[in-house]
This record gives sequence, structure tokens and C-alpha cells, in this order.
Amino acid sequence: MKFCALLSILLTATSLYPAGAYLRIHPENPRYFQETTTGEPVLIASCAGVVPTARDCDYVRQIAEMRSHHITYGRVWHFLPWGGSAAIWPWAESKTPGGFWGGRGGYKLDFNVWNPLYWNRLRDAMARCERAGIYCEIHLFDRCGMSPPSKDRWGNNPWASDHNVNNLETPDSSGDGTPEFYKIKEKPNLRYHQERYVRKMIDETIRYSNMIYEIENEHWAYNNPEWAAYWGRFIKDYIREKYPDSPRLVSYSSLQEDLEAFYDRDEVDIINRHFGNEAERNPDVLNRYIEPRWSKGKPINIDEFANGVSDPTLLRRMCWIIVVSGGHFHIEDCEPSAKPFDICENIRQFRLQSKWDFIHSAPNRRLVTTANGYCMANPGKEYVAYFPKGGRIGLLIDKGHYTARWWSTTQNRFAGSIEFQHHGGEKIFYTPTDDDWVLHIASTH
Repeated sequence: MKFCALLSILLTATSLYPAGAYLRIHPENPRYFQETTTGEPVLIASCAGVVPTARDCDYVRQIAEMRSHHITYGRVWHFLPWGGSAAIWPWAESKTPGGFWGGRGGYKLDFNVWNPLYWNRLRDAMARCERAGIYCEIHLFDRCGMSPPSKDRWGNNPWASDHNVNNLETPDSSGDGTPEFYKIKEKPNLRYHQERYVRKMIDETIRYSNMIYEIENEHWAYNNPEWAAYWGRFIKDYIREKYPDSPRLVSYSSLQEDLEAFYDRDEVDIINRHFGNEAERNPDVLNRYIEPRWSKGKPINIDEFANGVSDPTLLRRMCWIIVVSGGHFHIEDCEPSAKPFDICENIRQFRLQSKWDFIHSAPNRRLVTTANGYCMANPGKEYVAYFPKGGRIGLLIDKGHYTARWWSTTQNRFAGSIEFQHHGGEKIFYTPTDDDWVLHIASTH
């Protein structure tokens, strides 16, 4: 299954974390994260994830591969209507025939009875990820598995009314799961089973320090933003009341404008912004989304972009624009020929070799005076600028004595360095070649 094959590569700038560590919002810069045991700052630059609940996906191999490539962040795909007969569900089968389940027939599920196979596999995968030093973001609900109507979405979804014995007040599998799935104030039985499932998910996974809870993957409009706010409060309240010593972050992704509301609300800690193909046509839209929202003070993770991209140059430009605009990224849908692992490793190596202090930097594209470029700066101390095309470039730099180095975006190394005294204002540089380059400037004092 192609889905399983793609979910194998991801990376963050952080190193392995010790047992008992978890991510929190960085106390000095709330757009980034901090690993709580070492205090190390974390910038997510990742690709793919873990699939523990499909019979045809080898999650043990996936996790081992992640570990071998210094991979420390992954998205957990565990609710798989498109998985057909390979999907394993949280609930056990009843004795009532009638489930579609990939066209093979079967028995309806009973939402009052848990399926041990599902929970055993999920726990095992999360425990392996924790031992391997991999942070795991697990979505609780998934709009993509409900809509638009098709046999491999709502037609194969346990929440459809004809796939269970629990009278869930949802459409049958011939229809569309949205927006009825979101109308929990009007549907008490549906709300009861959704809440029961969310509690169970937290109960089974919060023992692992590496968990991040994502409310939903790609929400579609209904009761915005109150539906997501309800679940953000529910998750946080349940953890606070039952697991007060195990705080966890909550994220949310949406295809609607309700995402904007959560920059100013505390029910959601991480903004997961998804793009269709806008960024592929014009990567500059990534900067135009992230940098103006820097003042909001929340992590922005550009999650699921580069859909179908096969060109490594295009993918590399998108990823570096995100990072030098003050954001995080997570790739899932590009082609292997785009070389996502190489790009993520290049960014990791830059962080390690430059010792870039991104926590004390901020995006400021206005510092670029010539050509097309993007810049993160701690004025007078450090500048990191990305230029998609080489040539003559200019930066506004504070007065001081500096070292400047060009970072190769393809060879994981610096291409020489120069020292210079600057009196303040514009400074002109020339890239080593006409390709894309990163310029790292650091004060020598």
C-alpha cells in the first residue's frame, strides 16, 4: 500500500531525548518547543509518520528506520477507512452482520466493547517510538475519512450508522459524514461515544511522554470555531483532572478560517496549517502566511504540503522558506524523487553545525534589500537568510564585527567563511553559485 511506503521519513532539529521527557512550549519563545529534561529547543522539520493499525504496514520497521536516520517527530495514522480490510479498529465486532469493511462484508462494530488488538498495537508502537526518541502527534478525529462521500472514506468508516450497533445518529455509509458528525450538542449518543473514545485514547497513550494530541485532521466547516474549542477544552480538562503530572500539547488542523481563531485562544497549543497546491505554484505564500502571524506567539506547523511534488529543488525551497520565516514543517504527500529525507537532513545539519540560536531570532524579510530572500535575525548578533536564487544579494545589518558563511542546501556543509567589520546598514554579498544558498552571519563578540 503506497500509504504505508510513504510514512517512513521524518526529522527534527532536536537530538534524542531521555525517558520521561516531553515537549512543551518554549518559555522564552512560544513559537518553538522545548524538550523538558535537557531544556533543548526544538524546531520541527519532518517528513511522514507511523501506521500501527493496518495489517499490511510494518510499524516496527518504520520506527527502526526512523531511529536509524535520527528521526524524532512523526504523525500517527491509526484511523484508516481507506485501508479496507487491512484496517484495525478501536472497537470489537458484534454478532450482527452488515459492515462494509472494504467490500468484504463482515459484522458491525460494537462501540461499547474495545478491540484489544488495536490498543495493543497502538501501545506497542508508541512505546517503541518513546524508546527511539520519537515524538508522536496522534489525531483523534479525521475529516478526510468522513468526506467527501466515497467507499474508502465514510463508506468504510466505523462511525457510519450502518457500520455499528450503537445508533450513533450519523448518516449511513452511502452518504457523507460531515457535518452531522460535528453536531454533538444535538446528538447525545454520538457525543457520548466520541467522548468515551477520546478518554480511552488518552488513557492508553498518555503514559508515553512523547505524545501530542491533534484534535482533527483537516476539519471542514461546522460550528467554527466552537467544535474544535470544545475538544481542546475536553482534552486539556481531562488530562488536568486525571493526569495532572502529565501535561501534553494539543494541536489542530483545519481547512477553514476557524484555525485563525486559535491564535488568540488557549484551547489549542499548535497551529497545523495545511495547504493544497498554492505553495507549489508560488512558494512565497508560505512566508506570507507565517511571518505576519509571528506576533501571535504560537507555533505554526505547515503540515501536509508539497502534494505530489517530485522536484527536489522546489521542495527544498518550500522547506527553507518555512524555516527562515519562523515556522515548522511536516511533509507527507510529496514523491520520493523530491528527496524529502535529504532536505530534512540538510536542515538538521545546518542547525548542528551553525549552532543557530533560533529561539532568540525573529523573521524580518525587510532586512533583505536586493533579490528575493528571507531572513531570521537577532539584530547585531546573528542573521540567517535564505536565497532561492543566487547572485548579488544585500542585507541590512547592525554595526559590528561578524563572520559570514555560505551554507550549501545540497551538500550539508559550509562553503568557506569571511570576517568583516560593518558600520551598519546595507551589506552586499555574492552567492558562491547561482543555486539557492543560506547565509549565516554571526557576531564575533
